[in-house]
Amino acid sequence: MPQLEHYDSANMLASIIAGWNNCLADEKYDESSNPLEIAADLGIILREVIIETKKPFLLRLVDMVLIELGNEISALQSDVQKISLAQER
Repeated sequence: MPQLEHYDSANMLASIIAGWNNCLADEKYDESSNPLEIAADLGIILREVIIETKKPFLLRLVDMVLIELGNEISALQSDVQKISLAQER
C-alpha cells in the first residue's frame, strides 16, 4: 500500500492566516476595496502554501483561479477607465 504523504495542516493553516493578517496589517483594505482584489491576494497566499505540498494539480487549480481573478479585475478596471473617459467628454 502506498504511503500517504503527511502535511502539517496546522502549519499550512497558520501560514494562510499569517499571510492574511499581513495583508490586513497593510491597511490597504477598507469598505471600498474590490472583493476580487482581496480574493486575488488570498489566492497568492494560498498558492504559496500549495507549493509546499508538491501537488501540481492543486497548484494548477489555484493558478487557474488566479488567472480568472486577474481577467475579471482587468475587465473591471477597463470599464472604470471607459466610464471615466466618457464623463470627461
